[in-house]
Amino acid sequence: MASRRFAHHQRGRRPDFVSHWRIGAYVCLALVVLSTLYVNLSSTRVKTYSHGHAGTLVDLGHDHDIHTPMYRHRPHGAVHLVGDGSTAATSDDDDDDDDDGEEEEEEGEEQEQEHEQEEQEGLQDDDSGSSDSSSKIDEDEQEPEIDLKKQAIEEKKQRIEERLGHAMKTKDLDALSNAIQDAEELLTAAGGGGLSGGMKFLDEARQLHQRMFSEAEAEFAHKRSSDEKDGEDETKEDAKSNEGAGKPRHSLAEALKRFPPDQFPIGVVAHKRAALLRRSLESLTSLKGLRKFDPEHAEETTQITVYQDGDHEAVKRVVDQFPNVRLKQNVYKPRASDGAISIAKHYKFTLSNLFNSNPLAEYAIVVEEDMVFSPDFLQYFSQTAHLYEDDPTVYCITTWNDNGFKGLAVDNKALYRTEFFVGLGWLVSRKIYQSELERVWPNTHWDHWMREPQRRKGRECVYPEVSRNYNIGVRSTHSDQSLYDRYFAKIVLNEEADVDLGDTSRLVEHRYEKELVARIDKAIELDEVGDIGKHAGKDVRLFYKANGPSDAIWEATIAPFFGFWHSVPHIRGIHRGLSQFKWDGAHVFLIASYSPYVRFKKNASPMLQRHSFGHKLRELPKNYRLVKGAPQQSCTQVCAAHDPPLRCVNRGFSFINNCEALESVFSCAECHASVGTDQPAYVFDKSQHNFGHCLFTTGAVSCDGHHPVTARACPCATLKNTKEKEAEQQEQTKKTPKTKKKKMKKKKKKKRVGKKGKTTKKQQTGRRRSKKKKRRRKKKKNKNKTTKN
Repeated sequence: MASRRFAHHQRGRRPDFVSHWRIGAYVCLALVVLSTLYVNLSSTRVKTYSHGHAGTLVDLGHDHDIHTPMYRHRPHGAVHLVGDGSTAATSDDDDDDDDDGEEEEEEGEEQEQEHEQEEQEGLQDDDSGSSDSSSKIDEDEQEPEIDLKKQAIEEKKQRIEERLGHAMKTKDLDALSNAIQDAEELLTAAGGGGLSGGMKFLDEARQLHQRMFSEAEAEFAHKRSSDEKDGEDETKEDAKSNEGAGKPRHSLAEALKRFPPDQFPIGVVAHKRAALLRRSLESLTSLKGLRKFDPEHAEETTQITVYQDGDHEAVKRVVDQFPNVRLKQNVYKPRASDGAISIAKHYKFTLSNLFNSNPLAEYAIVVEEDMVFSPDFLQYFSQTAHLYEDDPTVYCITTWNDNGFKGLAVDNKALYRTEFFVGLGWLVSRKIYQSELERVWPNTHWDHWMREPQRRKGRECVYPEVSRNYNIGVRSTHSDQSLYDRYFAKIVLNEEADVDLGDTSRLVEHRYEKELVARIDKAIELDEVGDIGKHAGKDVRLFYKANGPSDAIWEATIAPFFGFWHSVPHIRGIHRGLSQFKWDGAHVFLIASYSPYVRFKKNASPMLQRHSFGHKLRELPKNYRLVKGAPQQSCTQVCAAHDPPLRCVNRGFSFINNCEALESVFSCAECHASVGTDQPAYVFDKSQHNFGHCLFTTGAVSCDGHHPVTARACPCATLKNTKEKEAEQQEQTKKTPKTKKKKMKKKKKKKRVGKKGKTTKKQQTGRRRSKKKKRRRKKKKNKNKTTKN
């Protein structure tokens, strides 16, 4: 019938009234169905947000922000989204007349006003949905999502309960407070009773946390008050310290309670030296105070992590032998050809991952793969970590003394402050690294960058007199056999366990300065270095003349005399122009003329100079000349181009490899030690950072060495006459095989000689036969020659 009516309509005939009514009914019915589906879909999305975690926005495909209230008007079933995420659906109207639209709009506005009033009064709740059929459909659709969220909440609950139990066993205040905070957040997110069985250990943990916090607060308040009293009356402080000698305010046991050694995460910087890494991990895992490893809770109980630069397989095999050690590899390509660039990148990778993997740790220990450690390595950090909190002028805390050589380092309880940053075994502060260093980390030579004044900001590092770690790596990126033998091999390692450092608050800046000034003032002033041994067991002070830290007197004379590191301008162990160490049984205060402590010089005698330390310029022999070389030339070329021609002799460098000789030839802006076969030399290239500097070498010398940016100072000797040349050539030339044969024959003859020096009959007959054989051979040779001719 419908097809016929449409056919009549196409022929120009009008359809009847019934057909119009039926078509309108079908259209209205379709609109009603679509509107109900839209209402159900929108209400489902709105309810999904109400089940999310408190304070978070769970994205399930809805593109609107839950935190901004939205009001929508629909002709059928308007949905209102209020700020708290609740929904309400209006009833549907089946009337299809156009006049009903205005009534629905008016009803929508009235409902909107009602919802606004309810929002202001706070009457609506997330769980109070409407009681109509659409809300029931929403709950049916939300059941699988709710089950998944309940499962996730239960899993998180189990992890928090494990953390609570572990923190209560170890009595770690920081870990306990963080676990309690996470538990309370989970309870509020789940609506209080949303957790099955509640939260285990929570009440007990709260009580323990309150008790521990009150004890720690009382201890800290007592410490602060005692420090203020000590600062107000210095004389009383000295009297107390003298009366209570051997009973420090901060004992080892108290330090271990405040900063337990197992709370410091340890990062081992490694590359591909697997054999050295094995020795280092063996030493590290045997230390006292290390966190006890539990395989069931491996992530929480693993304290040591090896951060490897690369993916060398041998390193992985070594780490796999230690169950309480993790491995994290830093693999990137292309690798830098310069070792300093790779090291800087990898150190940033290590420090950032070390703190990110241990979010509760305020301090972390960083060591390297070629170190072994003293028994009190971890206890040392437990006793000194409080200095980061008590003194803002502390830059780093290290267990390494660059000048802790045999004879110079004796007292394993002595601690000092230095302006020189030491990165071999140090305690890193999260606050300093993340707020100051991480975002501006350099691309190369990170340790030199750490020593820059704009980075250090007047702060200092705390270091011991006797080191707590020892370097076993002979060869590395910046070290070789000669450098290792000269410095690293001579370092003294503490072998005593449970060393009580005493009251380490003496390292706080104001106290340290007071005690230091008092000792310098009472020390015996000496005018000569040779008099130090006469005052064994006492404090002595000496003053030397220097224009600044970069003055050549340190590298050229003082460092070689005492055996210190020769680096300038960053002098190792220096504190405001003062170096203190043990020498010949006395405690020496070596003070530079630019130091503020120079005011304690009372004797009228002049300050020590270069010659005071046993260094004098050796005079060149008569047949030698000190010749200034042209840029980029070797000494062999320089001497040969001289008029008259001369020759370079290697042993002549012992006379000119010093600052005095270089300053007599070049106009040196500075003079300091370096390493290179092109030295002694002068840097003439203006593009270099050390332009105008004179360099003398601490390594091997060579007449053939040269460099594109330096001009050499050469020891040139006059040419000798022919007889002297021949004699010298005979001495230098190696012995030929013929001379060796002659010697062998002489030895044989000596064996044949009897006791009285006479030959026997057998020896004589043997000689005759050999002579006859030789004659026969000669005759045959002559005959062969004549036949050929």
